[in-house]
Amino acid sequence: RDRLGPRDLVLLEMTVPQAFANHALNGREYIDIKERLVQQIPDRPEAWYLIGDAYFHSGSALGLPYDEALRRARYAFQRVLALDPGVTYVQMHLANSEWGADGFGRAKQVADSLHATVPWLSIGARVFAGDSTDIAHYRADMEQLNRDDLVMVAALTAGTVISDSVLAMALARSTDAGQRRNLVLWQRRLMMQTGRPAAARRAGERLRQLAQTPAETVPSEVMYDAVLAGGDAAAGAEAAAVIASDLRPAAEAMSRPVFGERRALFEVGLWASFRSDTATLSSAIKRLDAIAARRDSLDPAANALLYSNVLRLVASTGVPEPALLARTDSVLRDDPPYDYGDQRGAMNLVVARSWERAGNAGRAAAAAERTRVWEPSGTLAWTAGLRDIGRLKLAAGDTVGAVRVWRDYLMTRGQAEPSQRKIDDEIRRKLGEIGRKKG
Repeated sequence: RDRLGPRDLVLLEMTVPQAFANHALNGREYIDIKERLVQQIPDRPEAWYLIGDAYFHSGSALGLPYDEALRRARYAFQRVLALDPGVTYVQMHLANSEWGADGFGRAKQVADSLHATVPWLSIGARVFAGDSTDIAHYRADMEQLNRDDLVMVAALTAGTVISDSVLAMALARSTDAGQRRNLVLWQRRLMMQTGRPAAARRAGERLRQLAQTPAETVPSEVMYDAVLAGGDAAAGAEAAAVIASDLRPAAEAMSRPVFGERRALFEVGLWASFRSDTATLSSAIKRLDAIAARRDSLDPAANALLYSNVLRLVASTGVPEPALLARTDSVLRDDPPYDYGDQRGAMNLVVARSWERAGNAGRAAAAAERTRVWEPSGTLAWTAGLRDIGRLKLAAGDTVGAVRVWRDYLMTRGQAEPSQRKIDDEIRRKLGEIGRKKG
């Protein structure tokens, strides 16, 4: 750090602002610092990329409306290209921000407007634009791509037959067990995202063959799928058992706190609520409260309290206690973000459904919208998250917002299995009703 020039030092602080702060940064501070710093080096494309990336991946989790987060991300990414048109790595994010704002309906036009030189972006745009669903049509282009590029094509074309074929090509090009394991994990996530739990189960069986540890066999996201997104309950039980087996006795955990103990307790408690196991749920809450009470803990006590309060909302069968709900919602919206991905998504979904039980659709929709985070792992954001956001926006009177969210959701559900198709058909029916009322 001491050897950096002043402009590069600004760039470093933009990359890791928490390392320069003397306190834990909440979401608003995290964004405000980046916004202030980018004005000090406005001619650096990397600086605009960093602020755009923060809005793109985490804007919703930090409490911004999703469309506003994407608008700010697009502005920053466009500044990147204005300063250096050769920065191709920004094209993926800019294209996704444009597609997501318009139901992916302008995929090819957006890619063309960017003069996209990234092969996987061009292929993904052509598939979404209806160019062809025949893998042979893209074979020559695919041969030029490496394994990681093929994974990007598979992610961009999720929900089409192209995606499965491209992932198979990527697996064929993998050279070791670690690569294959990561690809099969991606495959399982895409299967869940696209409404194919049976296919996800088959991918899980293959993952079992490749895994080196129990956690790799059934990752915790499987449990979240089961509890909140209608996923495989048997796989969820197996994942919950693996999580529980890693928990140490309470006395040992209290004497030597370790990173991950709080999250494991939260996950055990969440699964217990799903199984109506009140004893285990109560035990998880008590242990989290005890960690929160420790002022000498290496881990933030507030994080343990957040987890235990979310479990209290889960444990509530009637109208949630108003002060507890408001406080938990406020922490998730405004306090330092401890977790992203499925952990954060699960907490926001619990809060959203609690506001719904309390009869406040507007607060419920706002909490659910915080699940819209572009993360490389997990599936809640693209399954239960989008379904809940659309439903709650509609209940709050935001018909336009509900339509846009549900259209995004349905774009990847073209191959959904019959059990999931019932859920999706109900959304299509509601969209049809909205269209007829407008007509």
